[in-house]
Amino acid sequence: EVVGFAERPLTLFLESLGARVVRRPNKAGTAPFITDEHNLILDCHVARLDDPAAFAQTVIGRPGVVEHGLFLGYATQAIVAMPDEVVVLSR
Repeated sequence: EVVGFAERPLTLFLESLGARVVRRPNKAGTAPFITDEHNLILDCHVARLDDPAAFAQTVIGRPGVVEHGLFLGYATQAIVAMPDEVVVLSR
């Protein structure tokens, strides 16, 4: 979640970190999705995060970032559906 005035510089910053950044559209796809606090959501697609905690700290420390969507340390197991199998990852 980002404040509107920071969208462009944050997009460039996140792209410099290797993310493909897409501004989340509203349900109709005709305008940006606006949060209850009147902010924007930038969806970031990354191939792999070698250090998710460091990435989260880097992002949250930037002016204009309200929150990130990395929920670190909550789950002890992930169930991933692959085309030919289901993989259970545990820590």
